[in-house]
Amino acid sequence: MDEKLRTLLDDPRFREYHRGLKPDFNAFDVLRNADYEIRQSNVLAWLLRSSETHGVGSAFLEWFVAHVRERLRDGDAKPLPELGFEASSVAVWRERDYVDATLAFEREKCLIAIENKMSPATAAHVKQVRRYERELRIRYPGHAVRSVLLTTSPEGSFHAPGIANLSWTSVRDRIRALLERREGRRFRAPGVRAFIRQYLVLLARWLDPVESHAFRTLLDEHREILGQLRRVLGEGGNAAVIAKVREDREIYGETLLRLVKESGQRPMDLRRAVSAYLHGRGSTPMSSQNPAGTHYWLTWTDPDLAETAERLGGRRDTLRWALTFRHHGVWVGFFLQDPPGEAQREETLVDRLRAFVEATPINRQRPDDYSMEDRGFGGYRLYYTSLLPHDELFALSRSAARTEVIRRLEAFMESSESEYARIVDTFRCLAFRPEDPIATSEESA
Repeated sequence: MDEKLRTLLDDPRFREYHRGLKPDFNAFDVLRNADYEIRQSNVLAWLLRSSETHGVGSAFLEWFVAHVRERLRDGDAKPLPELGFEASSVAVWRERDYVDATLAFEREKCLIAIENKMSPATAAHVKQVRRYERELRIRYPGHAVRSVLLTTSPEGSFHAPGIANLSWTSVRDRIRALLERREGRRFRAPGVRAFIRQYLVLLARWLDPVESHAFRTLLDEHREILGQLRRVLGEGGNAAVIAKVREDREIYGETLLRLVKESGQRPMDLRRAVSAYLHGRGSTPMSSQNPAGTHYWLTWTDPDLAETAERLGGRRDTLRWALTFRHHGVWVGFFLQDPPGEAQREETLVDRLRAFVEATPINRQRPDDYSMEDRGFGGYRLYYTSLLPHDELFALSRSAARTEVIRRLEAFMESSESEYARIVDTFRCLAFRPEDPIATSEESA
């Protein structure tokens, strides 16, 4: 076991997993600036200004404009005119005309408006960009205006005609190249290099979360030793697993224990068991998963909820519940979803429902439980909560986990005091018409 365990602990993916659980010092965390989009836009604007203290001159600016030119071509947009990069003729505006960042090429009378979102692209983002572009064309007549939507979505994952969709992954890769380049223009000053390294760590949290394809590969490639350690865990408990780590690697003991526990769970098996349970209740569950095999989803709607959605003017699956199964927990949420293509309209049923819920909270005593989140192209997550937290999941065997998830889901769905009942009742009331027959409490239960 010693050799296989040493190979696991020396695997760069294990070390990355460890750093994700116990991150190193980062000034952004101390300043509580890590999660603010406005801070990301400030750093982007700093890099785009040729005369700034980063020391790379126009290197990042030239790359950015060339990349925008390429993405505009892929987005069937009007091409960029030929542009110069002298610092005296290029301005970088922040928060002017409501745009996050704007590149203003004064000599060529060209504006590149950049809308920055530290999240996946959504239809609402596209609408926002188009509105800003219309306003800029009116405000700056005679100027060529081109729009950029910068998000965490992969480039090419969505098509918005006339808009250059850029990914933060490309931006991150370019910043890293300027840090690692051995010759030519690169970040040279020690203070700047330290800042950039910490900034790259920050970007990695959005773009490369701990539970990613690398995590799935880590489990697959070290399946044998993890299986042996799970038997050690069953026989001797937590301390027995930690004791397997040699003194020179003792800092990895707790991380190894967590990985062993996570590797023992099978999100797909949990989803399969819950799907069978929901089928038995008369619901219609639908399964999906991410390509990395780390997130498994189960969405469903029961006949009453489907009828409510239709009475509101939507499809049967406009209102839907969803479960997310991962190696470190299970979550349940409620979603509003426009049909394919509808999200491009100026106003949809989901837009109207969302506006109503925001104006009339479902639970005024616990408004934070209902933070409406745009999930992309017509989908909004209205409610989301943990059904089985990771600490409790780790303590269960696979069979016990299946039993416990179903028990908790059943209690959530059948309790008259749960948010499940509160949400379903809210939308039934919205769909009610005076001529409708009134169901008794026993019939609606």
